[in-house]
Amino acid sequence: MITREERDDGREVAAGAVTADREPAGVDAELGGVRGDPARGRPRVVGRGRKRVLRCEAIVTTLMPAPAMSWRQTLVYRGIAEANARVTELLTGGVDLILPIPPDFVARLEKTSGVTVYKKTGLTVWYAGFNVEKKPFTDRRVPQAFNHAVNKDAIVRDILKGTGIPAIGPLLPGTWAFEPNVRKYAYDAGATRKLLAEAGYPNGLEVDFWVPESGSGMQANLAAVGVKAHLKTFEWGSYLGKNQPLPNRSNYNNPEVDQLLVQARQIADRGKRAELYRKAQRLIVEDAPWLFVDHEVQVVATRAGVKGFKLHPSGFNLRVEHVTKE
Repeated sequence: MITREERDDGREVAAGAVTADREPAGVDAELGGVRGDPARGRPRVVGRGRKRVLRCEAIVTTLMPAPAMSWRQTLVYRGIAEANARVTELLTGGVDLILPIPPDFVARLEKTSGVTVYKKTGLTVWYAGFNVEKKPFTDRRVPQAFNHAVNKDAIVRDILKGTGIPAIGPLLPGTWAFEPNVRKYAYDAGATRKLLAEAGYPNGLEVDFWVPESGSGMQANLAAVGVKAHLKTFEWGSYLGKNQPLPNRSNYNNPEVDQLLVQARQIADRGKRAELYRKAQRLIVEDAPWLFVDHEVQVVATRAGVKGFKLHPSGFNLRVEHVTKE
């Protein structure tokens, strides 16, 4: 869907829906292309003067020369939801930039002449959230057991094809408040069975997993330790709508964590704030309201003639103000 409108200064802007293969929980999927005002759905106009005009095809973009001395900037979205079609458009020159890149296509694009692949670990953490107000997850030994049950290294290697790094907590390693000394949940079926037995489930249990259309890849791991996970699949918008309240979809409640987060927001000293956040992470990972899976490696592919593109750490902010096309 594409809509256009004229600004007071005569520039034309456009807003459109953005789709993705791997939408992040807690992030409005319709804002995945260009950062704008969520309330108005209007992305920022980018570029200046005689620089190139950018046409964004939602998950693909095309750069086009602007007329000399033209100050008119256009930004257009067109969704290409099917991955093969998206990649084909890039390879045939129909578009100049595509995202997201399904893991199975990354290696091929990296070996393709005339294509540049950008990769960088972003701030996103992918997780399965447990409703800790509902049995069996009211006993934290159950979510701890689930964390031991899932082979994160295999998911990153075999499903994500290296487009992720295993997560040990909510924050990305290397960020200023990251805490490495949290409880570690190694892939360990024996530890899973022991914790489930201690929690009163020696013969396993059955649970419902709500997943977006892309699925989860954890079902087989859970089945191997006696957990029968019934997958209930939802279209992305419905999935977000059912996962309430925002942003605490797990209904997680630890007063000590809450107090640490409040204190950290009130302190200007970064070192002191980091220590409070690190302590909060140790408690959160111990409580295990999430099954921490991986941090996404962002992947964007462009035609070789596209210059000046840089990945943004958030993974959801497509910055194009310095992009040009040769």
